[in-house]
Amino acid sequence: MSDIDLFDISKKLFNLLISIHGKAFNPTELSKGHCIPPSHIKVIFYLHCHDSASVSEIGKRLCISKPNMTPIIDKLVSEGFVTRYEDPHDRRVLRVKMTEKSIDFINGVKESVTSQFASKLSVLDKEDLNELSNSVDTIKNILSKLSLLL
Repeated sequence: MSDIDLFDISKKLFNLLISIHGKAFNPTELSKGHCIPPSHIKVIFYLHCHDSASVSEIGKRLCISKPNMTPIIDKLVSEGFVTRYEDPHDRRVLRVKMTEKSIDFINGVKESVTSQFASKLSVLDKEDLNELSNSVDTIKNILSKLSLLL
């Protein structure tokens, strides 16, 4: 068995992300028609995956500076997308949690993106669709084994 080239796999995954971004899904489209800038959407998506988090953790994980996090969180609170509260274990730490409004936003995005994907996938034949479905399941299962920073 030959050596597995981790950099080659990484390049292929990167190219897959670019391909998905370019051909099937454009994240900047999510902010169109909404009062939410892309940086705010990133925070909502992060919270969707992590339930709640401290403001500093969100900034660190999303590479948003601490001075920029305050207005982002303030805007999300004022728009009703998140709530801010003291960490019960450390009152010095502020935590942020999604509200029903942000859950509805995520569900709307999911519905919209799913419809866009379905429309674009409709040109594929049954064999390609089965192969794509199996490949997506395989990639998802393998990636779930990784310890990701987010």
